[in-house]
Amino acid sequence: MSRGHGWVMRGVLEMLGDRGRASTPELCAALFPAGTRPALESTRRALRRLVKEGHVSLLGFNVLGERVFCLAAQRERLVCPWAKDTPMGNFIRAQRRHRMKQHLGWAVRLWNSTRVPLTAQ
Repeated sequence: MSRGHGWVMRGVLEMLGDRGRASTPELCAALFPAGTRPALESTRRALRRLVKEGHVSLLGFNVLGERVFCLAAQRERLVCPWAKDTPMGNFIRAQRRHRMKQHLGWAVRLWNSTRVPLTAQ
């Protein structure tokens, strides 16, 4: 019988609510000041379960190759503009050239790495 979310899951949800988006190591460092390898694995386990339950959403990767997460309710506001269903997003998805897609992948990583305050607009 489950007793609900543990303190790591509650901490992840609280941190994502405060920050908007964060990578796995950032969340681990905020929850575990020592930042050991088992602590990172515990954070990953909590994130996997929260994604499976639909509370947290994966935005992609940052420039260091770390997964970047946000709350599922805030995904539309935090996802990069060209990944949405817009004329620019549709144009980019329609491109068949590998180089263009590769450059866009890095652009998404840069977007996920920025810490510029995002507005609700």
